[in-house]
Amino acid sequence: MNVNFNEISEESFTKLNYNFLFENKLSERAFGVISNDNYFYKFSWQSDTIKPEILTIKETFCTVGIDLNYAILDFIKNCVILNIDLNSFFIKSLVHNEIIYVISETEIYLVSVQNFNVLQTIDLPDIFEEIIFESDKIIIKYYDGEISI
Repeated sequence: MNVNFNEISEESFTKLNYNFLFENKLSERAFGVISNDNYFYKFSWQSDTIKPEILTIKETFCTVGIDLNYAILDFIKNCVILNIDLNSFFIKSLVHNEIIYVISETEIYLVSVQNFNVLQTIDLPDIFEEIIFESDKIIIKYYDGEISI
């Protein structure tokens, strides 16, 4: 699947009649459009120095994470199938063993790649530093410690 992302001006954002992926009305400073050449979604975010992370999953699904927002798009059905309002700033997402790890500063969401349901939320006692996938366990390191799952 060919996923396109383009930053746009606030004026274009306002004029475009696309579906919203998510919108940050309180402090939006950056604006963008994501598409697969057939379907288009617009969204806004706070930081004009940080770019959204876009990850393609299973050829037809796409994830977008930025600031306090994370969403999964289904470009075949033309819909947003998951939209998470994060409690702390998004860092990255990773896929391991059919699970999407949505990592923010102080929490990690485990999302099924099969049905895109949130399986678990892990609250971290401090700021996230690293995640290590070992054969039989997952180690999550944060500023002053670590946990294994």
